[in-house]
Amino acid sequence: MNEITDHDLAREVGWEIESISMYDEEGVEGWRWTEPDGTEHCEVGDWLEGPALPESAKEAIAALRNQVKEKTAQHTPGPWVVEYKATRRRDAVMACGEQWICTVGQSTIPTPEMAQANARLIAAAPDYHAATELVRTSAETLGTDMTYPERVTISVEAYDALTAAHAKAEGTPT
Repeated sequence: MNEITDHDLAREVGWEIESISMYDEEGVEGWRWTEPDGTEHCEVGDWLEGPALPESAKEAIAALRNQVKEKTAQHTPGPWVVEYKATRRRDAVMACGEQWICTVGQSTIPTPEMAQANARLIAAAPDYHAATELVRTSAETLGTDMTYPERVTISVEAYDALTAAHAKAEGTPT
């Protein structure tokens, strides 16, 4: 299956791209991006390497990815919480509002503490899902550190969301 590239998505949201010769007398290769509103961005670049995306295109792509994600989410929306219900085995019950997601029975888990830890981890799943999507989108938008190309930059908002999801799974305050 072919992955949809950011360039494909840019075209999907109305951007146009074309290779151009810049400074004709010098034979410099480049790219022209045209936004849906007609604003143009030109940059020098090798035609074989492909163009870098302007920041405004990255923002439009991030918004489109979020729309797709919202339309394709198949799980029960969060937040999910852990409630302890007095049932035959005092199961830990996951609930979203009044809807039960699942039960974690202590009869199949070695200790009550382990059952509760499993319930917290399951309850944190939507938070982890949202946080990792935010981290991915943030990293795509902010890119890599030119000094350390193996490092990816994420926003403080993405870091805080991931930290909060982890704290929820661990049962510790943020």
